[in-house]
Amino acid sequence: MEKPWIKQYDEGIPTSINYPRIPLDLLLKSSADIHPDQVATIFGSTVGSHVMDAQLTYRQLDQAVSRFAAGLQQLGIEQGDRVMIMLPNSPQFIIAAYATWRIGGIVVCCNPIYVEREIEHLLMDSGSETMVVMSAFFKRVQKIRSSTSLKRVIVTNIKEYFPSTLKILFSLTRERKEGHKINIEDEAGTFWFQDVIGSSTDEPTKVEVSPNDVSTLIYTGGTTGVPKGVQLTHYNLISNATVLNIWGKTREANDVMIAVMPYFHSYGLTVGLNAAIGQAMTIILIANPRDLKHVLASIEKHKATYYPGVPTMFVGFNNYPGREKYDLSSLRGAFSAAAPLPPEVQQKFEAITGGRLLEAYGLTETSPTLTADPMDNPRPNTIGLPLPDTDVRIVDVETGTNELATGD
Repeated sequence: MEKPWIKQYDEGIPTSINYPRIPLDLLLKSSADIHPDQVATIFGSTVGSHVMDAQLTYRQLDQAVSRFAAGLQQLGIEQGDRVMIMLPNSPQFIIAAYATWRIGGIVVCCNPIYVEREIEHLLMDSGSETMVVMSAFFKRVQKIRSSTSLKRVIVTNIKEYFPSTLKILFSLTRERKEGHKINIEDEAGTFWFQDVIGSSTDEPTKVEVSPNDVSTLIYTGGTTGVPKGVQLTHYNLISNATVLNIWGKTREANDVMIAVMPYFHSYGLTVGLNAAIGQAMTIILIANPRDLKHVLASIEKHKATYYPGVPTMFVGFNNYPGREKYDLSSLRGAFSAAAPLPPEVQQKFEAITGGRLLEAYGLTETSPTLTADPMDNPRPNTIGLPLPDTDVRIVDVETGTNELATGD
């Protein structure tokens, strides 16, 4: 197949890549082995005009993943079992996902705003018998649990990886009011997240995971009916993370990612998590994607370099009251997807930050990125060029087969 777009690639971008055929958890293990003291995650919240947050190194994150993986095995979870994760972006999401992958389980992503009937559909359709859920969402799960296949529910409180002072403030002012404080003593088959970590061995029993094994189920509404589970293999997600790091010219153990796109979505999972882990980036975890003060303050405080988002986020970013008070010049690249990006939004963002705001396009089924603007020579008001090893055809809508000429 002829690929005329290759001529417009940035200098140094290969037309084809040798993708590592490894299970996803080795992305984290490799980064932890090579860069153990590199900061992996930064997590917290804004208090007044300040950001209060705490850090985990890659060594600490990898150790927590291994302990949680061993804990899952002690609870009876085996290779091929589904583990549903209903969490916002947080260290707990990363630990739960990578631990599940480490023991050959399948991560099932659940949107935290889903109501009971939607959660029930995902549980029944996926066959999940285990769920990791934030305490503030537990009552929704509790209401439908008896009509599902759930055997185990692991509950975590959002504050568990906050810094000490923020944890105290949260306990005093927000925990009970916002529904985070719950009692699970009388709930059979229900466990606290930290108890699962604390009661296990340092390493799980090793299992052989093939790159072609299904790693993740992400539900997408498509155009009709109820959400459908898209099966993505380890190799699907590894290959997309790999090509994005090459295309985006990321720097190993040097870049800082603002992870505002939710991890339950394929965009957030690949760009904001797996690509970042694969390059040993520091990840600033934003639990509430609408909290622009947290985003802006974190960019300034931690010198963030990459910011994946959607057009509405960048409109809010550009127009945020008092935005000029923040130093946002560390941003090298921002990426917009999921909807067309108005040119005036792109131009204003680039004038504010001095960095690039580039468009991309993809599908959950393609894990997800298919096309993206080149970093050095973008094509404004387009979805960019097909990535290396990506074939694209534009066909007549009536026949679905007749290929159209360039420009049609």
